[in-house]
Amino acid sequence: MKKKLFAFSLLIIISANFSCHSTKKTTNKNSITKANTEAIKSSTKTVSPIVEPVFGRIGPAAAVYKTKNDYSNLVPILLSDDGNTIVSYPAPTDLIINGKLVLPTKLSKGYLLDNRGINAHSAFLSITYEDYSKLQQPPSMAEMLSKIADKHPFIEFYNCGLRSAYGQNLVENINALIENDGLKKCNCLTK
Repeated sequence: MKKKLFAFSLLIIISANFSCHSTKKTTNKNSITKANTEAIKSSTKTVSPIVEPVFGRIGPAAAVYKTKNDYSNLVPILLSDDGNTIVSYPAPTDLIINGKLVLPTKLSKGYLLDNRGINAHSAFLSITYEDYSKLQQPPSMAEMLSKIADKHPFIEFYNCGLRSAYGQNLVENINALIENDGLKKCNCLTK
């Protein structure tokens, strides 16, 4: 069930294609080439993200975002489009990998890199990763709904393509993307 929910969240992230700007630019699928991927892998100065799914390639998205407040230590859940129903939530054991909490990674200019599979319809509970990870089971749906800290937490939310496209230096390459004003090349996902 967890795999299906993750796949569903990933599908939402990859398939959404909204613009943060008043004039929407779309990327021609034919323009996404091996050269784009190689540029990401070989240089931190010329990072060119793959902003649309490439046929035959799947994996977690590089979701980069900013929130209204610091929610980086709060547990994310996925809400329905109308924000009234919880669509997906983690099991307490999902928040720890290799003995460490799966917190978002801090990036340049106050951005965060998601490590949990959130999207633009995510909200944050008023429960920390550490406290939630110690629970024997997730809270009830009613309890989670009552503990939502913010239903609309995002100032900006970008899908910058597949994480794997950024090579071994994921954080370094995404920071270079941010520093070089490259987020405008990513898909901006908004509520």
